[in-house]
Amino acid sequence: MSDLDLSSFDNVVGQKLVDVRRVGLPVYWTQMEVLVEEKRDLHLISEYCLRLIDAGVSTSQLVISLLGLPPTITKVALAELLQIDAIAGDESSLKMTRLGKDLLSNYDVRCVEATWFTAFDGILKRPHPWRRDQLLTATQLVNAGHSIELNLFCDKPKAKDLDAGEVWSALVSVAREKPAERLLSIRSVRKAPIRFVPAVALAYKGEKGAAHVSFLVDGRPLDSHTRVFAESGGLKRPMFKELQVVDADAAQLRVNTRKRLVRRATGTQPKAPASGRLALPGKRDEPANGLSVPKVYDLSTRLQAITRSVTSRLIITTRGVSPGVLSSGILADISNSLGRGAKVWIGLGPDAIRFGSRGRPVEEWIDEFRELSTRNDGFKVFALPTIEFTHLIADSKLAIVGDYDWLSSDGSVSKHFRERWAIESVAPESVDREAMRVLAHAAKSTKK
Repeated sequence: MSDLDLSSFDNVVGQKLVDVRRVGLPVYWTQMEVLVEEKRDLHLISEYCLRLIDAGVSTSQLVISLLGLPPTITKVALAELLQIDAIAGDESSLKMTRLGKDLLSNYDVRCVEATWFTAFDGILKRPHPWRRDQLLTATQLVNAGHSIELNLFCDKPKAKDLDAGEVWSALVSVAREKPAERLLSIRSVRKAPIRFVPAVALAYKGEKGAAHVSFLVDGRPLDSHTRVFAESGGLKRPMFKELQVVDADAAQLRVNTRKRLVRRATGTQPKAPASGRLALPGKRDEPANGLSVPKVYDLSTRLQAITRSVTSRLIITTRGVSPGVLSSGILADISNSLGRGAKVWIGLGPDAIRFGSRGRPVEEWIDEFRELSTRNDGFKVFALPTIEFTHLIADSKLAIVGDYDWLSSDGSVSKHFRERWAIESVAPESVDREAMRVLAHAAKSTKK
């Protein structure tokens, strides 16, 4: 970060600058279908006010009730007409002037549909005046020297999430000239790809240990983003993650795993369903093949439910082990499974030995695993020198294959962000075949 002058930001009272990172702030670049009013000398609401007064409506209260708009909007329009002498009188006696009649006779209102673009900030969760040239793709952000992105605080915006006033304000703020049209309503959001604003994250630590993060863009502090990040507990959840880089080997591994799970015992792919639609291996949800993609955030609860209900076979492979998972009662659940007559295999990868920052070292928990295995012939713990993917196999009912570490907190042994993926199969043939494959690999590793 030698090219950045941070001397002025390292002099905060009661705070010490402890870290600096180049990050990307997430933004949805929204393409919207909108209804706009073409630019005229007279606003649409003002025109309706003039037409009502010209038709004999003489009080402001009656104009407000007939238009059916919020009173403040109508009162502002009437005040503007009074100011330019288009109408005369007071609230109880309004009348047209010659200027008002001229405005009405020469005014032609046209409402047209158009496509507009605006930046919807993923941290602030509202439209924000980011310039289009500030928004970069992930590749452009990497080329600019950034390697970290922030997670979004919101889902992709919909038309109901966009306030027309906020969109108009953001567009006017970045426009060189005021737009020729006036935004009336937002019909729909067609596209909203994610873009990034290159920024600098400054990490501070207080004298009493309190920490916070501030953001800079073009050398200027982003007070609103800093405040929202703090109020939303940004430091208490994994908000920072490495920029996604396409990993050809990982992508091919997922494709091969999916193909293997849908392959029949004869080695052939399943035929098309009777309806004539081909169930392709690349589809996200394939009920005809017994495949689906489980939600990553549900996997920890799935593990608990499976260990408590398995009756004949349970196989778990994981890269690492954390005290948090082991202290949650999984050992007791495994003991109960053994009591029901189920056989349990647990394969531990090379990163399984980890120390927790609090509580007992992980080695003690693993020793309990091994002690339990010595007391039960149906429980086996084995070491795996390498793990390409992990498994959770229950009876012949399901097999979840992927990159989720079942005995680690949040499914990962790494402190850095790692994309996690999983494929679930409920076809008994695929489940049994995958179980045999794991156990054969375990037996081979044990012999070595």
